[in-house]
This record gives sequence, C-alpha cells and structure tokens, in this order.
Amino acid sequence: MNDADRRALFHSWFAGPPMRGDREALIRASGYTKGRISQFFDSDQQFGERAARSLAGRLGLPMEFFNTPASATPARELASPGSLADALRVIDQALDPLDSQARRIAAGLLVNLERPGNAPMVASLLFAATESAHSKRLAA
Repeated sequence: MNDADRRALFHSWFAGPPMRGDREALIRASGYTKGRISQFFDSDQQFGERAARSLAGRLGLPMEFFNTPASATPARELASPGSLADALRVIDQALDPLDSQARRIAAGLLVNLERPGNAPMVASLLFAATESAHSKRLAA
C-alpha cells in the first residue's frame, strides 16, 4: 500500500463512527497533538506503514488496519461498527453455525460493545476472531 491508499482508508474510517469527522474526538482518542493529527490529513505529508500502525494501536484498532485494503476481509467493518446489528451480521457470517462456544464468546463481546469506551477493544477482538474464521474458510 502507498501513502495515498492509507490516507484514503484513514479518511473513510474517520468519517464514520465512532469519530464521525470530529478531529477533537480523534485527538482525545489517539493522544496525538492537533499538529500531528493534521499531518494525517495533509496529502503533502508521508503516511507510512509505521505511522499507520502507531495510529491504529493508539485507537485500539488492529495494528494493520490502515495498511490493509478495505476489500481484504469482511471483518474490517467491525473496527467501527455502525450498530450492534451490523456487528452481529458479520459475526453470523463468519462463525461456524455448529460452534456454540464461539457463538457464546461472540455474544459476550457484543454485550460489552454496548458499554461506553469498550467499542475499540471489542471491535479489535471481533476483527481477530472473524479474520481467523475467514482464514479457516479459505484454507478449507
């Protein structure tokens, strides 16, 4: 991926929930300064792999979130679920219908998703779980 691709993924993520285009919310969530945040939006500035990993980590997203094309996995949308229903739909598609233990774990994570401040952590866990399920399907 190049800087422009990473920046496009960042802009797309930033426009949706939970940031909804609010730079102040991004500053609070990431702990970066206003100047550093501005660099992520500036097409004249580099947006390399290391910066993308650092930003994702600070936001509680999977480390490769901004280094992975949006089309690479259906679980990607979990990093900013628009609603509990959206998250549940992706989980239902990813989990084996006979794996009741995985479904119980997913249900517990979804309950925690509704608690304030837990969304990034829960979304990262769901991303990892569905990524694993997706990989198993491809290997089969």
